[in-house]
Formats: sequence, structure tokens, C-alpha cells
Amino acid sequence: MIRRVLPLVIVAFVLGCDSTAFTFASAGADCTLGGVAVSPASLSMVVGDTTTVTASLAACQTSTAAFSWRSSNPAIARVDSVQGLVRAVGAGQASVIASVVGDTTLKGTVAVVVTTQ
Repeated sequence: MIRRVLPLVIVAFVLGCDSTAFTFASAGADCTLGGVAVSPASLSMVVGDTTTVTASLAACQTSTAAFSWRSSNPAIARVDSVQGLVRAVGAGQASVIASVVGDTTLKGTVAVVVTTQ
């Protein structure tokens, strides 16, 4: 039996989540490797609000990953490092960053704006 192997097309592009990803296309099927998707991508909160953000690893095969969360400005938005629970504590702007445990080069960012009302 002779099998034909279709060529893979590799395209590199930079995602808005500060990581490089690769798209593989073969026989009409696409998938992304190396990206972290966060949800929601942005938050508008009032001081005192809490909400949970989520992250997932984009991959060709079903994959699970553990994430570590941190805030760029804990005076504005604090985040539980394991569960992704964000608490608005002061007016201003911050970023909540999800990093893959074991590979902190893979990360996604949630833009957070906190107001007093």
C-alpha cells in the first residue's frame, strides 16, 4: 500500500498574548500550538467587585495545563495565584497575567480597568 503524505504548511505569527504560535495546515485542518487563551480578554470592574478569569492552552490535541496568575499592579487588581479570582481594590488599570506552570514564556493577559463607581 502506498500512502501519500501531504505537505505541512507552517506559518509563524505573534499572538496578542505575548507568545509566538505556529499554525499547521494539512488537508484543510488547522490548529494552533503554543498560545494561551484567556477569558475574558478584558474586564471593567468597580472597586470591591470580584470575578474569575480562565485560561486554556491552545493545542492540536486536547491538553491540560496548570496556570499561575499574577497582577501587574496589586494596588489596583489582586488575583488568586491558583484560581484566577480577581478582586478590584483600587481605581486604575492593571493586567492580570496567566502563565503556564513550568513554562512562564507561555502567557496570556487580561486587561483590567477599575473605577470607583
